[in-house]
Amino acid sequence: MTTILTLLLLAAAVCAGGTIAALHLVRRGGAGWLALAVATAGAALGCAGYAFAAAFGAVTVDPVTALIVAAAGMLVIAGGGFAWLVDHKGEAPVALARMADMLDRAAFEQDLARAIAEADAAGTQVAIAAVTVDRFEGIVASYGQRFGDLVLGAIVARLAGAPLTDETFAQFGAAEYAALTRFADRTSMLDMLRRIELACTAPVEIEGVSVDVHAMIGVAIFPQDSRAATTLLDHAVLARHRATADAPVCFYDAPLDAQMREQRALAADLKAAIARGGIDVLYQPQVDMSDGTIIGYEALARWPHPLRGAIPPADFIPIAERHGLIGELGDWVLGRACSEAARWNFPCKVAINVSPQQLGEADLPARIHEALMFSGLPPRRLEIEVTESVIAANRAQALHALRQFKALGVAVALDDFGTGYSSLEVLGSFPFDKIKLDRSFVAKIEGNDQVLGIVRAVLGLGRTFRIPVLAQGIETEAQYRILRAEGCAMGQGYLMGRPGANPMPVVDGPRAAVRSAA
Repeated sequence: MTTILTLLLLAAAVCAGGTIAALHLVRRGGAGWLALAVATAGAALGCAGYAFAAAFGAVTVDPVTALIVAAAGMLVIAGGGFAWLVDHKGEAPVALARMADMLDRAAFEQDLARAIAEADAAGTQVAIAAVTVDRFEGIVASYGQRFGDLVLGAIVARLAGAPLTDETFAQFGAAEYAALTRFADRTSMLDMLRRIELACTAPVEIEGVSVDVHAMIGVAIFPQDSRAATTLLDHAVLARHRATADAPVCFYDAPLDAQMREQRALAADLKAAIARGGIDVLYQPQVDMSDGTIIGYEALARWPHPLRGAIPPADFIPIAERHGLIGELGDWVLGRACSEAARWNFPCKVAINVSPQQLGEADLPARIHEALMFSGLPPRRLEIEVTESVIAANRAQALHALRQFKALGVAVALDDFGTGYSSLEVLGSFPFDKIKLDRSFVAKIEGNDQVLGIVRAVLGLGRTFRIPVLAQGIETEAQYRILRAEGCAMGQGYLMGRPGANPMPVVDGPRAAVRSAA
C-alpha cells in the first residue's frame, strides 16, 4: 500500500512539473516545451494507472519498478522547473530596475503634486521630462526579449545614478521614464535634460554586443504650461511625440501640440482601421513605354475615414511611422496585395513599398515569405520597392534584408532614384531589378535641358548596369514622348492610369497614350 501511495504522489508531482512546462509553453512557445508537456502528461497517467492496477492486484509492485518510476517523475519535474527558470530569467533586469532608486507612476505623481505646491509657494518652477527609448521594439526583434531587458536594465542603472537633490526620476513602463526638477535657474533644468539624454543615448554593450539607443524627451514647465499636475504630465508626453532623432528634446508648445493631439486621435483611428480592414489597397498600372502593355501594378494604400473622408497617404503614412503603426499597415497592404494578385487571371507583378522602419525589422523577410505562402503568389510576381534614404539610414542592415528578399525570389526596385546624396554608391551596392526615376525630374523634363540631361544620365546608368528604368509621375503626352524617345523602358502615372481597385490585364489608357504620343 505504501508503494501505491508513493506512485500516486509521484503522479501528482509529475503533473505539477508538466503544468510548469505548459505555462512556459503558453508564455514563450516552442516545440521542445510542447514535447515536455505531453511527455509529462503521459508519465503522470502512467504512474496513476500503474498505482491503481497494483491496488487491484493486476500487477505486482516491486521496489526496483517503483524506483524507476520515481526517477522518471523527478526528471520530468526537474524539466518543468528548468523551464520555469528559463521563463523568468529574461525578466530579471526589469525586476532589478524596479528595485533601483526610481519611483513608479503613482509615487511620481504624488511627488509632482508636492513639488508644484512648494514651487507655487516659493515662486519657483517645476519641469517635467517624459522620456522614452526609441525603437526599443527593433532591438527586441533583432536580439530577443532577454537582450532587450538587459539593455533597459543598463539604462535604468544609469538613470538611477543621475538625479540630484531637487530631482526625481521614475519608471512608467519598460522603455518609458519620467523626471522632474524644481528650479529657479533654467540652467539647472537644462543640465538635468542633458544628463538624461546622455544616459539614454550612449551605446549599451551587453555580452559583447554593442547597440545604439536613442531617447525622445518631451518637457513641460510649471506654471507656464499648466498649473495642474496631470495636465502638465500630459503636455510633456505630447511634446515627446514631436521629438525626432535630429531634435530629441522638445518643449511643450500649445499650437504645435494641439496638432500633435489631433495626430494622436488620427493614429488611434488608423490603428482601429487597420484592425478592422478599413484600409483600401488600390493598384496603379506600370507599362512598357514602347507599346503601352501593362507589365505590373503598384499597390497603394488609401484610407477612407468614416468621418473625415479620404485622408491622403502624405498625411496618414507619417502618422503611422511616428506612432509605431507602419509595421501593421505594411503587413496589411502586403497580405492584401499578395492575396488579390494571386487571384488575377493575368501574370502581372505587384509592387509594394517598404518604409525605413519596416526594413529595420529583423523578421520582415519572414513576414514576406509568410504572405507569399499564405496567398499562393509566386515570389517572382512580387516586387519590393525601397528608397535610397532607406538604405542610407542603415546600409549594412538594409543590404542584408535586400539579399534575403532576393533569396526568396522576390524582385527589388530602387525607388525615387536621384533624390538622395549617394545614388551611384547605392546603385553599385546591390543588384537591383529596377530603377524608378523620381517624379520630380519627370515633372520638369519639358523645356528644361538641365533636367533632361539628368534623365539621360540616369537612363545611361541603367543601361550600364543593365537595370531597366521606370519613370514615375508621367501626366502629359509630351513627357511620355520625350521619355520614350530617350529610351526609357517603363512608365507610371496618371496619363496611363490612375490607381484603381480592380486591375485589368489591358486598359485603354496606356495604349491611347502611346498612340497620342507617337
